[in-house]
Amino acid sequence: MEEQLSGSWKKIWKDIRRILISHREKELFHMNSLEYLKEEMRTKLDHIVSIKQLQHVYKKHVNISTEDLRNQILYENKRYASTFIGEEKDILSMIKKLILEDPYIAEDLRGMVLSDDPDPIFLQGELSHNVKGIWYGSNRKERQWIYGPVECNEFIICFGKQENGGKGWDIKSAYPVPKNYYPVLITSI
Repeated sequence: MEEQLSGSWKKIWKDIRRILISHREKELFHMNSLEYLKEEMRTKLDHIVSIKQLQHVYKKHVNISTEDLRNQILYENKRYASTFIGEEKDILSMIKKLILEDPYIAEDLRGMVLSDDPDPIFLQGELSHNVKGIWYGSNRKERQWIYGPVECNEFIICFGKQENGGKGWDIKSAYPVPKNYYPVLITSI
């Protein structure tokens, strides 16, 4: 196209191309910038308005009775089972707050999504003052009730890639744990 333009039009066309390329480079940089990643994360979390939207968390870890926790261990072949105890809105608020306040999670989630590695990412924090946690454990081989109830001080959020080929991340689980328990030890929850 430049060949067909003359004099000042060539200069104008070059300036337009330079501006367009510059704008596209800024756009690409912005998409990969930390601020963009954080905004993307905030937007996703804003769409979660009820703990019920985190179906696994709600069904397995929110205000679950001792009997149901025990049944998870005995009949679902779980080694551990735990529950948040508190108002649903407070539990959701606590989960969102930990995610939003972590300075590295946005980058970690982007790395997980772009990676071929299927491993989840874990984020651990302290329970809020208005949410309690109870944890039970067992000997998986004998399915015997061994530990519990143990009062929890902390909780873990487990993030994984979206299923069905999605290009994003999801909160796969969130559950209370006793102090000094690490995700690697409790991935069976």
